[in-house]
Amino acid sequence: MPSLTALAKDERTARQLLAVIGTPCDLSIGALLSRVGAVEAISLIERDIAVPGIDAVESAVWRDRMRSRASTNYLAAQTFSSEDYRVLIPSDPDWPAGITDLGDRAPYALWARGRTNLLSNTLSRFVTVTGARAATAYGTHIAEDLSGELGRVC
Repeated sequence: MPSLTALAKDERTARQLLAVIGTPCDLSIGALLSRVGAVEAISLIERDIAVPGIDAVESAVWRDRMRSRASTNYLAAQTFSSEDYRVLIPSDPDWPAGITDLGDRAPYALWARGRTNLLSNTLSRFVTVTGARAATAYGTHIAEDLSGELGRVC
């Protein structure tokens, strides 16, 4: 069974792991990403050392929460690259600049399909439809209808 640290071979895969096991808008993870980067944040989950910016009790709670979600067998089986989508991280040129305004609440990574270079344009010209990783058939149908209507109007 591989360790989390072994799975997080670079910043991109570490951010993907954090996106899968973490909670969106988690200020602890956001602050860690700013302080030490994603690879070190993953490493801190496995090591019982002080987590920068978090006291000892909060560190233990955070670490336990992250470990409980981090089944390395499950994560190792996940496909972190695909021809169907591209994973964007803040160092990518297509990363939407406006997302940086969210600070420590910013997403750890974005899964995108299509012309990702459009994301770096002025955000006021775009509408986004955001959904769940495991959307229901009804949710997918509504997203398709909504997107189609927006495409016709804009």
